[in-house]
Amino acid sequence: LSQAGNVIAWKAVLYGVLLFALVFDLALLLTLRSMAAAWLTCLLASILYSQLCVDGFGLWLVWPEWPALNNLLTPMLALSAAALLGFTRHFLHLTGRPARLCQAGNGVMLMLALLAPLHLPLLGQGTVLIAGSATLVLVLGLSLLRWPSSVSARHLAIALLLLLAGAATAMARTVGWMPVNALTSSGFYLGTGAASVFLTLVVGYRLVEERRRRFDATLKVVEERR
Repeated sequence: LSQAGNVIAWKAVLYGVLLFALVFDLALLLTLRSMAAAWLTCLLASILYSQLCVDGFGLWLVWPEWPALNNLLTPMLALSAAALLGFTRHFLHLTGRPARLCQAGNGVMLMLALLAPLHLPLLGQGTVLIAGSATLVLVLGLSLLRWPSSVSARHLAIALLLLLAGAATAMARTVGWMPVNALTSSGFYLGTGAASVFLTLVVGYRLVEERRRRFDATLKVVEERR
């Protein structure tokens, strides 16, 4: 019972962190009207929904009277990948071929999200997971290629590495390479939470700084006209 209580406590903290990041992103979106904030909000919402489905907390606490909502796990996974591609395109200010590649991938993932509930052949959860993994590799590759010249790319790469570190911890715990405890059992959630909060803070700081620079430039023009 104590071990189960520790796991629930860990996950409650992580859900609180994800919920805080989601609310903060919504505030940024409503205040600054940024496409990067919009896609990040969509990404966080889909991640939070997916976690609730996987853990069973959604069916247990949030929607016990609507068990069919758990069937939306696969579309939400595809939507997470689409949101990551959309966020990457706007956050890194991609143009040309990289931007078109992100747009094409975004379209594919959105199509998978729409078609997944139909349970068509070859369009199940396995296909979505493979496409989602390819999305992570693509975004990480784009970030690493721009690492030397772009601060935003470095921030995005760090966030993805945090997420991958959490996933690697969970996998190592599953195959027996790491001990089973509350920390390793929550490795993926810790990585996801850390990446989400990190990106939220980075986007918030950058958008506020951009708004401040525009305001200062406007004040300078007004003063010069006087």
